[in-house]
Amino acid sequence: MGGMRFLHESRLLMFRYSQYDVFISHNSIDKSAVLELAKHLESHGLKVWLDLWELRPGHPFQEALEQIIETTHAAAVLVGSDGLGPWETREMRACLEEFVKRGLPVIPVLLMGCSKQPILPLLLRAFTWVDFRTGLYEENIQRLVWGITGLRLEEPKTVKVADVDHQNSYSTWGAVLVMALLTVLFFYKSDSRPQQPATSLPEIEMIELLGGEFMMGYDNTEMPDKHPDEIPYHRVKVNPFLIGKYEVSQEQWRLVMGDNPSYFNKCGEDCPVENISFVSVERFIKALNQQTGKHFRLPTEAEWEYACRSGGKIQEYCGGNDPDAVAWYADNADEKPYNKGKKQANELGLCDLSGNVWEWTCSVYTEHYDNISEINCADREARKDRVIRGGSWLNERVEVRSGNRSKYPINRLSHIIGIRLAHDI
Repeated sequence: MGGMRFLHESRLLMFRYSQYDVFISHNSIDKSAVLELAKHLESHGLKVWLDLWELRPGHPFQEALEQIIETTHAAAVLVGSDGLGPWETREMRACLEEFVKRGLPVIPVLLMGCSKQPILPLLLRAFTWVDFRTGLYEENIQRLVWGITGLRLEEPKTVKVADVDHQNSYSTWGAVLVMALLTVLFFYKSDSRPQQPATSLPEIEMIELLGGEFMMGYDNTEMPDKHPDEIPYHRVKVNPFLIGKYEVSQEQWRLVMGDNPSYFNKCGEDCPVENISFVSVERFIKALNQQTGKHFRLPTEAEWEYACRSGGKIQEYCGGNDPDAVAWYADNADEKPYNKGKKQANELGLCDLSGNVWEWTCSVYTEHYDNISEINCADREARKDRVIRGGSWLNERVEVRSGNRSKYPINRLSHIIGIRLAHDI
């Protein structure tokens, strides 16, 4: 299949339909406390992966861990009084790296008794942790929910949920994590999250495309080693439409939604917004249209490729055949996104279609083009994976090609996926 294979091969399931709800990482010295926590979660109907329950003695554990990552939506890394323990080992660190590669949340959780300066592996130091060392405060519970879902709740009051001593902290933790996960379910099922009014309307710079016919995908001459989901090479007709000159920025998102969910939120307001699910994008577009009186939407997959190829031309990347000229990708991005328009625009004046961040489209993913899905926006009730296009700062050059495609579950978010808006003429 197409690029970003770690997303394709994982066969990620939607949140409530995962085989496991949470993968618990812990120090073996905390085993009894972790068992208590896991039993609390199981009693509330949550499926917990715990090594003591799931790893069969006498069998290799690495394969079991790799399989479990594919069906678990989040990892909670519990840091207790004696640190992380086994997660310092090379095998466990590699396991956490896989969660990150697959775009899944990895949440360090500092428990009662954890030192003031916890020693974390380099991989975890990049993440903002949830800190319960001084007690279980409501504001930190909401931070945990935010970390799991990417949806920031209303500004919390600083209310302490419970005064707990070190001996009882783990049993209380079970109830806290259950509260967080139940809150996740509420926001996953609800499309009515209240939005803060924008202080001013964001400027969305659009470019008009006249539309026309073009050959979508790759033929054997253009790309002999194409991926299986990039065929068949077929003719597609695109109607006239408008598309954003740039990816939606963090400032534009903040003006509409009142917050900035981006993992790279110190990148600058002109950096692309990321860490957003398809579901949260729908809410953003609904709020934007209400505030502007317009009818913005996401582009179809065919519209996206037509725009990328400068109006349907044969171009390896979006704007030419030199990825360094048009894209921020693994070879030049230094593991981060960049402000809009720093790379060369394509012939239509569109920037950053290749690289920087992947971009959601409104088309349902199919393993091969069917000349229906790629030219249409799917009904919003279709809870199927959507196509993402363009590659990101994390990906190799083969994954930022104009014809490369991938998929992502609609309720998942990642710090390598953003959006670009379209609008009918």
